[in-house]
Amino acid sequence: DIPEYIRLLGEHRYADALELIYQHNALPAITGHICDHQCQYNCTRLDYDSALNIRELKKSRWKKVGMNISNAGTNQPVLVHAIRLP
Repeated sequence: DIPEYIRLLGEHRYADALELIYQHNALPAITGHICDHQCQYNCTRLDYDSALNIRELKKSRWKKVGMNISNAGTNQPVLVHAIRLP
């Protein structure tokens, strides 16, 4: 839900925006860095000016939210669970 994500960022509700991303992506910091941004080719903003760079929004806003993640090793299910800890 990119429009909702951008709205939350615009309201400086970074934790809520991150929670919205977590509903579909357990590792947004990683995917934010490796994403090849295919969605930009079909962005509806192209009808007005230029595509949104969601990847850069995620990367820059990730730093706005403090996270407490302990060393969970390299097991992805463990990492996903650790990320969702309060």
